[in-house]
Amino acid sequence: MSIKLIAVDMDGTFLSDAKTYNRPRFLAQYQRMREQNIRFVVASGNQYYQLISFFPGDRPIRSPSWRKTAAGW
Repeated sequence: MSIKLIAVDMDGTFLSDAKTYNRPRFLAQYQRMREQNIRFVVASGNQYYQLISFFPGDRPIRSPSWRKTAAGW
């Protein structure tokens, strides 16, 4: 069985209490996921534009999959 998708909650899971994450580490892992055709999904009650602000310049978030619940890359 192969992994097709990884989904994470943002607040308190992916993000620290300071609303940050280890960006270099994530980008390296994200690149490996892309090479293996694994989708990364952000599950959150946050607004879409707040979610994309956590990933400046990367812009891998396309559009919400469900209203205010998930944004898939």
